[in-house]
Order: sequence, then C-alpha cells, then structure tokens
Amino acid sequence: MSDVHPDIIQCSCGQKMRIPAGSQSQVFKCVRCGALVDRHPTKSRHADGDPSTQAHQGENDPLLNLFLSQGLINEEQAAEALAEFVPSKEKIFETLIRLQIITEDQLHAFLAKESGTAMISLAHFTIDRHLTDLIPIELITSQWVLPIDKLGRSMTVAMVCPLDTVAIRAVEEYSGLRLRPMLCKASEFQISLNKHFRHKSKEPGGLTAQPITRTMIPPKKQSETPTQEKAATAAKVVDFREAIQALDTLPVPTKIMNLVDASVGTDAVGLRQIIAAAQKTPPFTARLLSNANSQAYGIPGQVNSIPMAVALLGDEAISIVTMALPKYTTADESLWNPWNHFSQYVAKVAALFAGGSGRVVPNEAYCAGLLHGIGVYALAAVAEEETKHIDPALIGPARLAVEEQLFKLCHNEAGAILCRRWNIPESIATAVGCYPDPGKAGSFRDLAELLFIATQLATVDGSLNRDALTLCKESFDYLQLGSKDVSTLIEQYTSQRAKA
Repeated sequence: MSDVHPDIIQCSCGQKMRIPAGSQSQVFKCVRCGALVDRHPTKSRHADGDPSTQAHQGENDPLLNLFLSQGLINEEQAAEALAEFVPSKEKIFETLIRLQIITEDQLHAFLAKESGTAMISLAHFTIDRHLTDLIPIELITSQWVLPIDKLGRSMTVAMVCPLDTVAIRAVEEYSGLRLRPMLCKASEFQISLNKHFRHKSKEPGGLTAQPITRTMIPPKKQSETPTQEKAATAAKVVDFREAIQALDTLPVPTKIMNLVDASVGTDAVGLRQIIAAAQKTPPFTARLLSNANSQAYGIPGQVNSIPMAVALLGDEAISIVTMALPKYTTADESLWNPWNHFSQYVAKVAALFAGGSGRVVPNEAYCAGLLHGIGVYALAAVAEEETKHIDPALIGPARLAVEEQLFKLCHNEAGAILCRRWNIPESIATAVGCYPDPGKAGSFRDLAELLFIATQLATVDGSLNRDALTLCKESFDYLQLGSKDVSTLIEQYTSQRAKA
C-alpha cells in the first residue's frame, strides 16, 4: 500500500504535495521539477482498440485537463477533441490542431508561458549524427521528443510540449538518461525531423531513405541547400574568431558609469561600491582585470580577483576607463539580465565550493565564475544578428549546442580567446575555456572543476538545481569533497541566500 495520504500527491521525482482544500483541479504542477502530476493517476495506456477505453483514457489526459483548466480551450472544444482523440495514435495537442480548435502558434504561446522551460529555435540547428542513434525514430515521432545535446547522463531534448510527462517518462525509460526539455515550435520540429532522420524501407535497388511526415504540421520549404549553408557557416567561423581577437571593449550598462562617477573621492566606501558594481556586470569585471593586468601596473597576468584589481587601479583610473567604454541602455540591459544573474550565482557557488575544497582561493573562483560566460557577450558583440536567434534565457549545456551550430564556436572557447586577448590570468582563461570538460584544463583543472560544478548547480533565480548533483559526482571526487562536505556547503549556500 502507498504511504501517501489521499490529500497528498507524489511526483515521480519524489516530491510530495498537499492538495489545497476544496480544489477541483485534476492536475497539479510539481513545485520541485515542474512536471504535471495527475490527481488520480491512471494505468499505462494500451491500444486495445476498445473505443470506450480510449475515451476514458482521453478524459484523464493531464494535458487536456491543463488546457481546459487554464482556458486554452473550453468544455465544448474539449468534448469535440475527445470524440476524435485516439491516445494510441496521437497526442491530444495534435488532435486539437488537426481539428483547428487551436493553432500551432496558440499552443506555442501557451506553453511558453505555462511550461517555464527555455525555448530553442531549430531553424538553424544541426543535430550531431551520434545523437540520432540515442532514440529510435518511432519513439521520436510518437512522443514528439528530439535529442539535441548530451552531457554525461543528461540529454537535452526539443519538445513541442515540454509538459508532456508521458513522453518524458517514455524516453527516459528507454534511454536511461535524464531529460532536459526545451520548447520548440511544431513546424520547426517537423523540418528538423525530415532533415536529420529517415525511415529505411526495402526497395528493389536496396535500402532507400524515406522522408518522415506528421499530418499535424506540413513541412516548409528550405531556402538554402546544405552545401550553401555549410559554405556560409565556414566563412563565418573565421570571421568570428578574428573579430573576437580584435575586440578591445564590450558594452556595459549606463548606470555603471554613473555609479563609478559617484564613487570617485569617497575612499573605501567608493571602492566597495565599484566592487559591487563589477560583480553584477561580467563585461565590466573583464575590463577591470584587463587593465590591472597590463604592463603599466607591473604584475601582468597575476591579478585574479576583483578586489585586487580595484585596489590596484584606484577609483580615478577606473573612472577614466569606464568613461571610455561603450554603453547600453536600461532597455538593452533587460536582455542581459538572465546571463548577468546566472553569472553572479555561478560565481557565488564556485567561491563557496572553492573554500570548501581548499584547492582554489575563493576570490579567484568567484572571478572565474563571473567570467565563465564572457564569451556569450563577446559573440553577441561580433555576431549580433546570429545571436538574435538564441533565446536570452538559454543557459548551460543547451546553449553550447546551439552556439556550436550557429557559430562553430561555443562561448567557453570564445571566452578563453577574449581572456587571453585581454591579458586576464591564464588560470582563469583556461578554466573558462575548459569548464564544460574540466579534464582538459591541465594544471588548472581544480578551477575548471569548480566552474563545472557551479554552472550545473546554479540557476538564474539563485536557487540550486539539486537534480544536477549526480552530474557533479566526478568533480566532487576530484576535489575530494565527500557527500557530507557537499551537503554542508549546500546548506551554507541556502542559509546565505535566505539572509541576503
């Protein structure tokens, strides 16, 4: 017997939630992982051909209940969809679109608001060949789940409906991997499916590739041939690298200049204000370190923390440097808020675990954490139009995959190029360049492992992604951090955040 109280439901991730008194809702969103949990879970679906069984299954479809409860469809439309819905053959959102009850754009807009997942555009995305073998085509087409990246035991997938827990569970059970869903448009899913996957059929002349089609969304014609796309991409790769090598500045918020101006002449208080400002804006941090590591100050390549750089430069020199930097407005700043916030939390987590391990000075780890994504800002500066195709909220391994397809250059490599161009210490440059694969960092592996841990655990809102702890086990082992050490550090971080 289950030990779960009738007024309590339990998600597959283990989270238990109490049903609000008087609630008539049949579906609830997990407070931990965001998955949909059915109030009265039904048995697995089986295509037994019994219309009454299929109708009953449709009525208990959690997605249909969600669409109904959140106002995407009404009772009459739900009944119309149920009359046509065959669970063994299609998803409920396919039925709704096929019957023209909703459009693809309406579904996408609804899920963009409700799912809370990052969005990805598949229009310019090429899937690596080894990923196409991870999931059989029958499972991809039936569940609308497309693999786009794999890191360790985690796989990033594009989904037309990231709230489809049935699809997520089916793919996780088959692959043995934990899925990281991203929202994509159905039409782009169809195009990508036809681009990267083919059914094999036996013909008189041997095996031939047959295009895969779904009746819900017709495929769109592509404007460029693969050869033309490849040639254009190859030409841009050189430009991006050379452009980053030539970068002397990155824009910073206008408010930074105002804050620095107000801090000049106020001694220690002003210097603390400048340090606080640098901690919120990675491009400003990079510029301060670049100047402090110039030959003019006598210790090039050795200034590896913000307090050290600020103390060395002084408020008047920093004011002159800041005035010469390009600025962006408050409106533009909002576009960078996800990365600014994420970088701050990566820095805090990296510094905390650095102190816990005793292998890296926390101030250096903090600085490296802030700069781990400096390549994102650099790529935006040299490839503005291409960057517009990437969701600003897209962070972590999934962004690396998108950048690889757009630029053939990921932000970690771009960041390393910029750090070396700007004379930032080699320990930070190497760690920034190698943080997705710390084993390649050589003598600076300690710092790279800390960045890997921090980028896995940190989130944009400052909470910790505890589900990623298993991905960090190898890094914890390398830094000789036991499970008790990790638990203590997590409690310490949570306590500090609660007091902030």
